[in-house]
Amino acid sequence: MVALFWLFVCTPSIALPTFRVVTDEERIGGYEVPIAVEILRRLGYRAEIDYMPWARAVSDAKLTSRCEMLLGGEKSPDRAAMLVYSDQIAQDEIDFFALRSRSIHYKNLADLAPYRIGMTRGGVFSDAFLRAHLNLQTVVNIDENIRMLLAGRTDLLIDKKELTLYHLHTNFPDFADLVVPIQPALKINHFYAAFSKRCPDLSRLVDAFNRTLLNMRQEGAVADFIKQYPHQ
Repeated sequence: MVALFWLFVCTPSIALPTFRVVTDEERIGGYEVPIAVEILRRLGYRAEIDYMPWARAVSDAKLTSRCEMLLGGEKSPDRAAMLVYSDQIAQDEIDFFALRSRSIHYKNLADLAPYRIGMTRGGVFSDAFLRAHLNLQTVVNIDENIRMLLAGRTDLLIDKKELTLYHLHTNFPDFADLVVPIQPALKINHFYAAFSKRCPDLSRLVDAFNRTLLNMRQEGAVADFIKQYPHQ
């Protein structure tokens, strides 16, 4: 189901032009959307945020007949043919977590073959990870994954680093210090805002978006959003 949110950023007497942003439902409550909304506000737009399944969001942005933004995607040749990317707006790190007392180390995925690894249902972390044929224990959500690790029913869990740390400190505060990420990270994902080529004066729009994003980083506004929404 599409969840449609209107974020009004305007004065009572002046109606700002609307800029549509499509993104996936996983980003509800994360920091990418507030950052994008604030950038658009500074550029003189009111952001209309449309949450939907990711595949539909990509299709919508590529096939749209109007100017809009696809928020939160990685770069790909297929999308680059239809969309123009901003500078990087966010990233996440995919890590394995273990109990601190276990002192588990690895250099490559084959080293993890002896271990039971908890993975949230539907998670796809990398092709190499899936090809490694590890001993994966599928769970319904990240909190169940953490419970299984703490109970010793799994040896490792895999998920987004910041998301896992947020759930540990929020939902398991008495046990958060017992769980640590192990290095190296499995993958680091880089995310961007991508604009449809239907946007008028596209080059100037993307340049202005990037300059505003840089200004917000320099003044600390981006860091403030990340602190406010740490569970991206």
